[in-house]
Amino acid sequence: MARIVYFTIQADDVLRAVDFYQKVFGWHIEKWGGEWGGSDEFYLIETGTEDEPGLPGTLMKRHAKVDSQLLNGFMCGIESSAIDDDMAAVVANGGSLVSPKVTIPGVGWVAYCRDTEDNFLELRQMDPEAA
Repeated sequence: MARIVYFTIQADDVLRAVDFYQKVFGWHIEKWGGEWGGSDEFYLIETGTEDEPGLPGTLMKRHAKVDSQLLNGFMCGIESSAIDDDMAAVVANGGSLVSPKVTIPGVGWVAYCRDTEDNFLELRQMDPEAA
């Protein structure tokens, strides 16, 4: 079975997106020392720590938008320990809410958002006792 081991976020304004993800989720993001696809706007993302590893990723300059499409790629699901706080942080840092928080009985809560670059993301707070 193939697993997802890496993700990429595309952005129109790369520095704005870096700021958003650092402030909202506390991710460590640093500029890569080379060039990728003709652009030096390429950043490496760490979403975890040594004790609690996360999925590695990149953030790069979006080269083209796909018109009339609902999504430009995979939607990332981001684990939350306080979904209401994270929803507020998304809005406070230039993102927007796409849906209210929804309960999935026996699983937890989810909320759909957009980042500053109009990309979808899912916040998910796990709680097997959610009802």
